[in-house]
Amino acid sequence: MYQIEASRAMDSNNRGAAVSALEAAVAADPTDTNARYLLGLSYLGANRLAEAAREFDRVAPAMRGNSDFRSILAWTYLRLGAGSPPLNTDAIESEDAALQRLKKELERKPLIP
Repeated sequence: MYQIEASRAMDSNNRGAAVSALEAAVAADPTDTNARYLLGLSYLGANRLAEAAREFDRVAPAMRGNSDFRSILAWTYLRLGAGSPPLNTDAIESEDAALQRLKKELERKPLIP
Protein backbone atom coordinates (compact mmCIF):
# COMPACT_ATOMS: atom_id res chain seq x y z
CA MET A 1 0.00 0.00 0.00
CA TYR A 2 2.73 2.49 0.92
CA GLN A 3 4.40 1.90 -2.44
CA ILE A 4 1.34 3.19 -4.30
CA GLU A 5 0.93 6.22 -2.05
CA ALA A 6 4.65 7.07 -2.17
CA SER A 7 4.79 6.53 -5.93
CA ARG A 8 1.83 8.84 -6.52
CA ALA A 9 3.39 11.47 -4.29
CA MET A 10 6.72 11.28 -6.12
CA ASP A 11 4.98 11.37 -9.51
CA SER A 12 3.28 14.60 -8.48
CA ASN A 13 6.60 15.92 -7.09
CA ASN A 14 5.18 15.96 -3.56
CA ARG A 15 8.26 14.88 -1.65
CA GLY A 16 6.68 15.64 1.72
CA ALA A 17 3.81 13.23 1.10
CA ALA A 18 6.23 10.56 -0.13
CA VAL A 19 8.36 10.94 2.98
CA SER A 20 5.28 10.79 5.21
CA ALA A 21 3.98 7.62 3.55
CA LEU A 22 7.35 5.91 3.79
CA GLU A 23 7.96 7.03 7.38
CA ALA A 24 4.59 5.48 8.26
CA ALA A 25 5.57 2.27 6.46
CA VAL A 26 8.86 2.07 8.37
CA ALA A 27 7.09 2.80 11.65
CA ALA A 28 4.65 -0.05 10.91
CA ASP A 29 7.44 -2.48 9.93
CA PRO A 30 10.97 -1.38 10.86
CA THR A 31 12.37 -4.50 9.16
CA ASP A 32 11.00 -3.55 5.72
CA THR A 33 14.25 -2.98 3.85
CA ASN A 34 12.49 -1.78 0.70
CA ALA A 35 10.52 0.87 2.60
CA ARG A 36 13.72 2.05 4.33
CA TYR A 37 15.58 2.24 1.02
CA LEU A 38 12.75 4.20 -0.61
CA LEU A 39 12.59 6.45 2.45
CA GLY A 40 16.31 7.12 2.06
CA LEU A 41 15.79 8.01 -1.60
CA SER A 42 12.89 10.29 -0.64
CA TYR A 43 15.03 12.01 2.00
CA LEU A 44 17.74 12.39 -0.62
CA GLY A 45 15.27 13.99 -3.04
CA ALA A 46 14.21 16.39 -0.29
CA ASN A 47 17.88 17.25 0.38
CA ARG A 48 17.65 15.73 3.87
CA LEU A 49 21.08 14.17 3.51
CA ALA A 50 21.77 13.13 7.09
CA GLU A 51 18.44 11.32 7.28
CA ALA A 52 19.03 9.70 3.89
CA ALA A 53 22.45 8.50 5.03
CA ARG A 54 20.96 7.10 8.22
CA GLU A 55 18.37 5.05 6.28
CA PHE A 56 20.94 3.90 3.72
CA ASP A 57 23.23 2.82 6.55
CA ARG A 58 20.41 0.72 7.99
CA VAL A 59 19.77 -1.12 4.71
CA ALA A 60 23.41 -1.45 3.64
CA PRO A 61 23.83 -5.05 4.90
CA ALA A 62 20.89 -6.17 2.73
CA MET A 63 22.19 -4.23 -0.27
CA ARG A 64 25.70 -5.71 -0.40
CA GLY A 65 26.75 -6.29 -3.98
CA ASN A 66 24.25 -3.77 -5.37
CA SER A 67 26.45 -1.34 -7.30
CA ASP A 68 23.64 1.19 -7.80
CA PHE A 69 23.07 1.34 -4.06
CA ARG A 70 26.80 1.71 -3.38
CA SER A 71 26.95 4.62 -5.84
CA ILE A 72 23.97 6.35 -4.19
CA LEU A 73 25.48 5.78 -0.75
CA ALA A 74 28.86 7.16 -1.84
CA TRP A 75 27.24 10.20 -3.46
CA THR A 76 25.20 10.86 -0.31
CA TYR A 77 28.27 10.80 1.92
CA LEU A 78 30.26 12.92 -0.51
CA ARG A 79 27.49 15.52 -0.35
CA LEU A 80 27.50 15.37 3.43
CA GLY A 81 31.25 15.92 3.44
CA ALA A 82 30.93 18.85 1.03
CA GLY A 83 29.55 21.10 3.73
CA SER A 84 25.86 20.31 3.93
CA PRO A 85 24.80 21.24 7.46
CA PRO A 86 23.86 18.38 9.78
CA LEU A 87 20.35 18.29 11.13
CA ASN A 88 21.40 17.92 14.76
CA THR A 89 24.40 17.05 16.89
CA ASP A 90 23.37 13.39 17.14
CA ALA A 91 23.52 13.21 13.34
CA ILE A 92 27.09 14.54 13.33
CA GLU A 93 28.37 11.52 15.24
CA SER A 94 26.43 9.02 13.14
CA GLU A 95 27.51 10.72 9.91
CA ASP A 96 31.17 10.61 10.96
CA ALA A 97 30.92 6.95 11.93
CA ALA A 98 29.08 6.09 8.73
CA LEU A 99 31.62 8.01 6.64
CA GLN A 100 34.44 6.06 8.26
CA ARG A 101 32.64 2.79 7.50
CA LEU A 102 32.09 3.92 3.92
CA LYS A 103 35.77 4.82 3.52
CA LYS A 104 36.81 1.40 4.82
CA GLU A 105 34.32 -0.33 2.52
CA LEU A 106 35.51 1.65 -0.49
CA GLU A 107 39.14 0.82 0.32
CA ARG A 108 38.18 -2.83 0.50
CA LYS A 109 35.89 -2.76 -2.57
CA PRO A 110 36.39 0.32 -4.79
CA LEU A 111 33.41 1.49 -6.81
CA ILE A 112 35.58 1.57 -9.92
CA PRO A 113 37.79 -1.52 -10.27
